[in-house]
Amino acid sequence: MSVKLWIVLYTLREMLQFVDKHIKAENSKKEEKKSENEGEDLKKKFALDFAKTLLNDQPEYLMLWQSLNQSFKTVEFGSPPPAFIILCNALLGHRFVQTSKFCRTCSIPSAKKRCPKCKISSEQLITAYISRVRRVQPLINAIVAECFEKALEEAKNVDNYLANLDEQSEEYKNLEQSKPLLGVPFSNKNNMDVKGFVSVAGYAPFVNNPPAEKDCDVVERLCNAGAILIAITNLPKLAMNWSCTNKVYGRTRNPYDLRRIPGGSSGGEGALVGAGASPFGLGNDLGGSVRIPASMCGVFGLKPTKDAVSLNGFIPKIDTEMGKAQWTIGPLCRYAEDLPLVFSIISGKSQSETDFQKIDFSQVRIIYMDILNIWFMENVHSEVLQALRKSVRFFETEFNVTAQKVEFPLASHLYEIWGALGFGTPALSIPDILKEFPKMLKKLDKLRHQIKQALGDKGILLLPTWPTLAPFHHQDLFTSLNLAFTELFNILGFPAISCPVGLDSSKQIPLSVQIAGPPNSEPLLMAAAKEIERGFGGWVRP
Repeated sequence: MSVKLWIVLYTLREMLQFVDKHIKAENSKKEEKKSENEGEDLKKKFALDFAKTLLNDQPEYLMLWQSLNQSFKTVEFGSPPPAFIILCNALLGHRFVQTSKFCRTCSIPSAKKRCPKCKISSEQLITAYISRVRRVQPLINAIVAECFEKALEEAKNVDNYLANLDEQSEEYKNLEQSKPLLGVPFSNKNNMDVKGFVSVAGYAPFVNNPPAEKDCDVVERLCNAGAILIAITNLPKLAMNWSCTNKVYGRTRNPYDLRRIPGGSSGGEGALVGAGASPFGLGNDLGGSVRIPASMCGVFGLKPTKDAVSLNGFIPKIDTEMGKAQWTIGPLCRYAEDLPLVFSIISGKSQSETDFQKIDFSQVRIIYMDILNIWFMENVHSEVLQALRKSVRFFETEFNVTAQKVEFPLASHLYEIWGALGFGTPALSIPDILKEFPKMLKKLDKLRHQIKQALGDKGILLLPTWPTLAPFHHQDLFTSLNLAFTELFNILGFPAISCPVGLDSSKQIPLSVQIAGPPNSEPLLMAAAKEIERGFGGWVRP
C-alpha cells in the first residue's frame, strides 16, 4: 500500500469516526431512524468527496477542506480531530491558482493610465480585481469584508466623469496631481477605520462595536486621490502577532504555500497583494507588521519614519508618545515603482518629495548586518543569508562600491529596551521599572547614534527581514524573538523596506532583504528598492 493511499485511508477513518461520534450523540436527541439516515448520508458524502479529491491529487480538496472546516464551526459537530487537521495541513499543496496575466502585469502607474482613448476603463479594472479576490479568497482567507458593489458604482462614476471631461481643460490636465490614483483599487487592514464598517481588529469583543462614522486619515487621503477601496483584510487579534489568525475570521494562509503563515500582523494584506488580488494595500507596523508579511508573501513593504503618517482612526487608539513613536502605517505593493506615489499620498507630501531620485549609488555608503546575537532567536537560514549576500554583491558589482559588514552589540538589548518602552511584559515592580527605564533610554540613544554614524549622511543598511523561511502554521509559538531584525527600526524610528529577491531553492517560498536608513530617507530607500527589483526581478507570481 502506498504512503499516500495509507494517509488517505487513515484520514478518512479519523473523519468518519469523528462524524459518527457526533451523529450518535445527536441520535439520542432525535428520532432514531431519521438521524441514522442523515448520518449515513453525511458520512458517505464526506467520504466520497474527500477520497475522490485526495486520490486524484486535485487542488479542489483544499476548497473541500475549508468547506468542511467551516461546516464544523457552524454545525453542531464542534471541531475536527487533531489528526485530521495535521494530516490535511501536511497534504496541502504549495500552489493554489495561477495569477492572471492582467493582475500580474498591472502596477499602479499602468493601472491609472486610463482615459477615453485607453483600452481599459476603471470599471474593467475594478471588475478584474474583484474577480481575482473571489477566486483566491476561499483558499487564502485574506479578507474580512468586501466593498464590491460600492467599488463598482464608484468605478462607473469615474468612467462617466472621464468620458464627459474635456481633454483640453485645466481640470483634465491637473488630474495627475489632483487625482493621481483615480479609479485604482486598493485594500485596507481591518484596524484602520473605514466609514460604515466595524474595525474589529481580529478581536471578538469589538464585533458588536458601531460602524466607523468616518474614514481614518490614510484611507481618506487615498480616496481623495481617487483610489477605490475593494476589500478589508484580516489580522491577528489587536495586531499583536506575526502570524495571522483570530477567533473571529479564522486563519489567513500564505499564497505561495498554504501550509505556511503569511506573516503578520498585516497578513491579510500581504496574502492579498502577493496573490495578485489587490494592486496595493495599507498595513501598520509595530515590530515588523508591514515588512514581515511583505517578506513572506513576496512583495514590497514600507515602514516609514516615525510620525511621517497620521495614526488618526487607528484601532485601538494610541494615546502615548511611546506608542506613537513606534506604530507606523505603510503600503504593501508588488512593484517598487508604486511605493513613492502611495507614500506621498498617505504622508501628505508632494510627489516630488518622495519620487525616485536620480541617485548615484556609487556615492552611497553600503553597510550590511547578518546577526543580532539575541537569545532564543533562530539562526539566520542559509538561503536567507545567501539572499542577503547576493543583494550586497549586486550593489558592489553594479555600482563599483565596497560594502562594509557591521555589528551593533547594543542591539542585543533590543527586547529589554522594547520592554522598557512599554511593549514588553517584564515581571518588574514599579520601583524596578523606574530604575531600569533611564538605563534603557540611554542604551537606545547610544544605539541610535551608532547606527546613524555608521550610515553617515547618505547610506543604507542591508539585513534580513526575517531570519527563516515563512514558518508553517502553529509554529509561531516558537518564533517569538525572530522579529528582532524588524523591531530594531521601530524602536529607533528609522524607515525600512522589505524587498523580494526571488524564491528559495525549491522555487516555492519567497526570499527577501530589508533595506533601512536614517530618519526621512524614504526616497533613498525606495530608489534602492527599485534597484533590487531590477537586479532580482521583484515579485514572482505564486
